[in-house]
Amino acid sequence: MLLRGLRYAVIVLIFCYPLLGNAGDRYDTYKQAPEGWQKTFPTEKQEINKAINQIKQNALHFLLANDKQQCRVKKAYVKKLKQHFLKVYYSPWDHPYQFFTKKDILNIEKQLIQQYFAHPGWSENRYPHSKAWAHAIKQNMNLVAFPNDVHAGIAVVSTNLRLLPTNKPSFENRHIAGQGFPFDNLQNSMLRANAPIHILHISNDGMWYLVSTANQTVGWVKVRNIAIASKLFQQAWRSHQYITPIKDQAPVRYRLNSRRAYFRNRPSVPPIK
Repeated sequence: MLLRGLRYAVIVLIFCYPLLGNAGDRYDTYKQAPEGWQKTFPTEKQEINKAINQIKQNALHFLLANDKQQCRVKKAYVKKLKQHFLKVYYSPWDHPYQFFTKKDILNIEKQLIQQYFAHPGWSENRYPHSKAWAHAIKQNMNLVAFPNDVHAGIAVVSTNLRLLPTNKPSFENRHIAGQGFPFDNLQNSMLRANAPIHILHISNDGMWYLVSTANQTVGWVKVRNIAIASKLFQQAWRSHQYITPIKDQAPVRYRLNSRRAYFRNRPSVPPIK
């Protein structure tokens, strides 16, 4: 037995020695590396941060003083950009089904409610939603009658675009960072004031419209935040002049002594007289 054990030990040493030798070579190479190599990446990061801090954040800084009041984009290109913007902007009125057909939208809504019926998620009170909650939403959607109210429309205020017709949030898992508050899975997007939309459906309770937008999104929005856009209104809306706010939270009056509207993040240009 002792002899057999010695044989195994010799065999192991024979096969492992080259590996140990390579490890030694790697260790020698590591020792021969230039001093301070471990600090290379932090040093580069510091240099990048320093360079970023030195870059002027005002874009006009990079123009000559006498050029700051000059138009730096050709008028023909500006005109082309405007035409493209208005084509997309008015697409819900002119081509409401260029992104999704009615069948596509119906299938999307069916899949969504089935998903949340199987996994309702968590409510804001830190309790899980019940299947009864999801079932009530399904009944209110009334997809059997889809589409039941087709119109061109326009957002009269900035408002939420929801995946389902409810203001109640649905969180994935409140115990995991990034899946609880405020990460509401039912918040699809935001609909800006003055955004043209295409209305397809109204909920059973008459409180929600299902709409499609120029941003290739479909969702539910409160009826009170939407106005029907007749053909006459559409013509008048297109014929007005346009303005573009260049400052956040800038008050804009539609006419003298009228109420003011506040815009943020440079929204869709609002027509005015």
